Amino acid sequence: MSTFKEFLADSFLSGSNSYYIEDLYEQYLDDEQSVDENWRQLFAAFPKELADVRHSSIIEYLKNNNNKPSIVANDLSAFSGISEWINNLRTNGFRYANINPLNVDFKLSENIAASNFNLLLDSNELIGKEKTLLSGDLPVGEAINLLQKSYCGTIGLEAIFIADDNIKKWLWSNLQEWPKAALEEVEKLDLYKRLVSANHFEQHLARKFVAQKRFSLEGGDSLIPLVESIITRGVTEHGLKECAVAMAHRGRLNLMANVFGVSMDTIFKRFTGELDKDLEISGDVKYHLGASIDRNIAGKNVHLSLACNPSHLEFVNPVLQGVVRAKQDKYYQNSKSDICGITIHGDAAVCGQGIVPETLNLTRTAAHNIQGMIHIVINNQVGHSVSNVADMTSCNYITDIFKSFDIPVIHVNGDDPEAVVFVARLAMDYRAKFKQDVAIELLCYRRLGHNEADEPLVTQPLMYKQIKQHPRLFELYKKRLLESGIKEQDLLAIEKEISSVFDSGKSIISCKPGDVTKKRQKLWQGFCHSEWQETVETSVEKSKLLDLARLLQQLPSGFVCQKQIERLIEQRAKMVVEKSALNWGMAELLSYASLVADGVSIRLVGQDVRRGTFSHRQAVLHDFDTGVEHSLFHGINNQLASFEVYDSTLSEAAVLGAEYGYSLANPSALVLWEAQFGDFANSAQVIIDQFISSAWQKWQQLSNLVMLLPHGYEGQGPEHSSARLERFLQLSAQHSMQVCVPTTPSQIFHLIRRQAKRKFRQPLIIMTPKSLLRHPLAVSEFKDLSSDKFNCVLDDSVSDKNKIDRVVVCSGKIYFELLEKRKEEGINNIALIRIEQLYPFPYDLAKQIFVKYANAKEVVWCQEEPRNQGAWFSRRHCLEESIADHQKLLYVGRDMYASTAAGSPKLHKSRQLSVISQALGLVEISLVKYD
Repeated sequence: MSTFKEFLADSFLSGSNSYYIEDLYEQYLDDEQSVDENWRQLFAAFPKELADVRHSSIIEYLKNNNNKPSIVANDLSAFSGISEWINNLRTNGFRYANINPLNVDFKLSENIAASNFNLLLDSNELIGKEKTLLSGDLPVGEAINLLQKSYCGTIGLEAIFIADDNIKKWLWSNLQEWPKAALEEVEKLDLYKRLVSANHFEQHLARKFVAQKRFSLEGGDSLIPLVESIITRGVTEHGLKECAVAMAHRGRLNLMANVFGVSMDTIFKRFTGELDKDLEISGDVKYHLGASIDRNIAGKNVHLSLACNPSHLEFVNPVLQGVVRAKQDKYYQNSKSDICGITIHGDAAVCGQGIVPETLNLTRTAAHNIQGMIHIVINNQVGHSVSNVADMTSCNYITDIFKSFDIPVIHVNGDDPEAVVFVARLAMDYRAKFKQDVAIELLCYRRLGHNEADEPLVTQPLMYKQIKQHPRLFELYKKRLLESGIKEQDLLAIEKEISSVFDSGKSIISCKPGDVTKKRQKLWQGFCHSEWQETVETSVEKSKLLDLARLLQQLPSGFVCQKQIERLIEQRAKMVVEKSALNWGMAELLSYASLVADGVSIRLVGQDVRRGTFSHRQAVLHDFDTGVEHSLFHGINNQLASFEVYDSTLSEAAVLGAEYGYSLANPSALVLWEAQFGDFANSAQVIIDQFISSAWQKWQQLSNLVMLLPHGYEGQGPEHSSARLERFLQLSAQHSMQVCVPTTPSQIFHLIRRQAKRKFRQPLIIMTPKSLLRHPLAVSEFKDLSSDKFNCVLDDSVSDKNKIDRVVVCSGKIYFELLEKRKEEGINNIALIRIEQLYPFPYDLAKQIFVKYANAKEVVWCQEEPRNQGAWFSRRHCLEESIADHQKLLYVGRDMYASTAAGSPKLHKSRQLSVISQALGLVEISLVKYD
């Protein structure tokens, strides 16, 4: 305060401050110079009868002479009342904020009101607009009101849990701009237009397609300006060039029309089925489909894409994570923030499905970091129509999952569209500045039931009685605009314009396929899903292979290897110097190295992929003394391609989903995911069923993803034997996938190269070995890599096929057990044939081989797996069609079992020997038991 008069006029003289002032007065009595000049003037002005009095008389005087709100402007560090109030606002403001549109009689709770706190200032705790309490620019009451509106208005912020103080202060400071962040009139009219369009879209469909499911957005209309404002802010303020969106079905059609510019005519035809002409493609329901378009926003081009998604709600989240990462790696290496992902969650799903935390756990990892995702949770307060909303979660709030990953949560009242716009801008600013995820909870309601045929009054009678009386959002905002002085005729003109667009069937948003869309379309040109028999050259010159093998052996000067790794390096060196047999790990590494040398980028991700679950790969070494890492591909990477290998989080669903998404956005790269054991893929069954195996049929999406699944019965128990081969074969149809079981190093070499070199682009499922990684018979030579190819069927090498009276057909490692037993027993009348590609089944090749065995009357299918598992059920008809007319097909394998394998090594050995003995005719083939 500049004058004593102003000092006296301030609000510090109240009973709540009396003890402090009493202490100051006693200091003044002892030494006048020990207190501030303003205090000296005050105490000198005391009545003479009180001038030398201590304690109670002074207290009473202060109480009787000033009862204004208590703000002290000098020696502030001694008090914490204001700090307690501010901290309470920051910590609990969102709990008492006016964020529920159905809470029409909102009043600020006494738990947060300033009147309950002794507002003594500690200036060190204040930031942003909080400092207006000190500045004198605003009256104290107005400043308090401003802060209460910031923290407890129609926006609520959860950030107190964030570890980084700078982030918290940034969020709090920027949130304080909200009460004064008024939109310009042109922005308000544009906002009104989007609300009218969102509402009219739903009404138009309701009239045109009565009783058809559309999963209406009604009640959550502000989602449209929310997403639009995020994109616009990114484009105009942060140089955003691309935005990828993922969401479930509710509101998807509305978003397609009002953000992605899908024409009304196209949406209408999806309702009538006029677009479904290809009988070979199943297609999908209209609210699962995606979109891709270029838009011009504020004179700048931005590419928008909406990911296809099945009814499995949140499982698209990791797919989007992978899509964004792939585009960052391919198009935005130097400016990864130029593309942003937006994930739109459902209220019950975000807290109910485990894929959400699995995906959030990828946020900051090396393999999947995308420098920030913006999450929007549409909380319509009824979840999946449960009678008790509390049954949706055991957390206090449905968004609590984000707090576990240090992600701030901004809650906003869906009925305050201007607050929604502010939150959208704040979220995009946060993502741009900190390169981290941020979550927005859009608290709204659902005007209709789960789908348009449901009656929500059955489970939520009280809520829906209120909703039926609740005005639509565009009506609420229209009233607000009229009260602000905007002319009604301007609003009516907007409504008329929107109605005419809907009637015409045109696009609400002006969009045209631009440069980015054309480039993305061109990227996929030439790739196909049907020409799986295309012949490509997969062999590599021996001299080139030897050069690559030497490069893989080069270690940094002074690099110290652990003893086991030292032996491995020595073994690999012998393979090169002595041209000795190649094992699985060396052949696999050479396949990657040769592809990188050819300009094909490789991405390999999984829980232990750098070393390999069974330590066969060791693509990245660690110095035994320093721990410094060294990639074997360090000398092979070039400007056109690279080899990237990442150990992932302990997740199957999220990581596999992300790698599938990566493959969708980069068809030129070879993307591989490896499971620790093949059966671990069970945890990602939704990704396999709903995306990998069926994406082409539903959405016409191609992918060259490779799944490496260790498979083989070796006595390790039920959970580490089977990769559930039968499931992949059951899912395979119309060339949707490839399922292969290679048994030699050269086969895996050619198979991997074939996947990258062919134009055929469908996922490849490989049953990889465990014991065969080091089996003395499962080896190849350099010439097998330089002159051969991947063979879908491997014939026996027996010289006289006329002596053969039984042909045993199998896949996988059991072949080597049959081979060794046949040799041990001196059997020469039985041939062993390997089917290395089980789907698409190589009918022509199989027929060409079977016909050679004219004297064989029995063809035995032999498998390790129980009869109800493995390949038998799904491949039986393939074999029956391939064998000669005079040949009889028999089954040899385990009986039907509920579990995949025996837990006891002894029992496993007994069963395995029984299977092998039956196949080779050493014992009679037993009858299979049926339930």
